[in-house]
Amino acid sequence: MTNPISLSMIVKNSEDTLERALLPFCGKVQEIVLLDTGSTDRTIEIAEKLGAQVSRYEWNHDFGAARNKAMDLCRAPWILSLDSDEWVSEEDAQTIVELPATDQGDAYLFDTINYVSEEDDGTLPTEGDGRDIAPWYFTSVKVRLINRELPGKKPIRWRGAVHELLDLDARDQGYRMLLSEVLVKHDGLVGGLRGGYYEEICLKAHEAGEAHAGMLLVLGLEMIKKGDAESAERILRDAIKMEPGFASPYIWLAKVFHRTARSEEAITLIHEGLGHCVQSPLVGTLFAEAIRIHADLGERDCVEVMKTTAAQLAANSPHVANALKYATKLLKPSKKA
Repeated sequence: MTNPISLSMIVKNSEDTLERALLPFCGKVQEIVLLDTGSTDRTIEIAEKLGAQVSRYEWNHDFGAARNKAMDLCRAPWILSLDSDEWVSEEDAQTIVELPATDQGDAYLFDTINYVSEEDDGTLPTEGDGRDIAPWYFTSVKVRLINRELPGKKPIRWRGAVHELLDLDARDQGYRMLLSEVLVKHDGLVGGLRGGYYEEICLKAHEAGEAHAGMLLVLGLEMIKKGDAESAERILRDAIKMEPGFASPYIWLAKVFHRTARSEEAITLIHEGLGHCVQSPLVGTLFAEAIRIHADLGERDCVEVMKTTAAQLAANSPHVANALKYATKLLKPSKKA
């Protein structure tokens, strides 16, 4: 195998989903490297049966540190990072392994569909086959594939004890970051967002001044889940101030505003986000949230304006397409005379 990619993953008690995650890459990547943080089920057995190299790691409540350790065990110059409750199609796996040869980017962002059970946890209703997984979803985008051996660059590292990212290091070092057409699917949140454990890690980092904007987003989501709109607003505004080009805090804070009868503020916030995030891979999701809010308010003309603008700036976004389907359903002419 000459493909220069190591699939890197940290795992724990993943017997139910691991095979689904790994199979598309078997025989396609140079190696599969798993760092096990304390499994007591068949995770290691399944991994080794599929040809993965498994190392054990003593958990220290720091996801970024664990991912850096896993990456250090890899031998290939390109690192692909996925979680055991995520998967891609065979076609997308093939696309991934061909990306390094294109020499177009140093790092590739993948769009992720995060399936959730409750409407309040998702941005849009799920369409197509995904309905069998969960009725709602929200999106996220982050670097998944990266060249860690660029001449003149420092070794790339994960940042953050939770909601850990390669994006920050890649951006600071001037990596060419491109959005791939690959779609990652994630069902680990079905049944509810992760709770107190993530919150505790984020709070400690926030209090120590060590939290990046992604960690503040996680903390803000925990406040939303608890129904604490005031704390969610404060934390998400801190995230926006820290990283004005980070689209997700605008999207979730707009949701908070819309749900608490502050819809005009929600729309204003989204327009602010569009001003800062026009080049963001999540610009389509910003448009989608605006379309959804205008549709909820019955503002047909505003939906059309956002549709026209989105067609110019986010023409290929599947999230805009789904938002327009949602708006069409809400804005159907009444059958009553």
